[in-house]
Amino acid sequence: LLVIYDHEEVWPIHTKGLLFPIDIAWLGSDKRIVYIAKGAKPSATATYTPGGKSRYVLQLPAGSIMKHNIVVGKSVKFDYGG
Repeated sequence: LLVIYDHEEVWPIHTKGLLFPIDIAWLGSDKRIVYIAKGAKPSATATYTPGGKSRYVLQLPAGSIMKHNIVVGKSVKFDYGG
């Protein structure tokens, strides 16, 4: 899941209602990863907050960050109609 915001801000992610753990990558306007949370577990109260502002949030199945060697600073390529 790719979440696209119209501006950069500190965007926390809540895991309430998830059925399985996820990895989360926050990206700046330049599409570079600025923060990562691995294995975010489903919880009614858990909130994962990046250490800085981002414009995009990528949510992946847990283990994807390690499997695909995703690290802070890495550039991500994607196109969307916005």
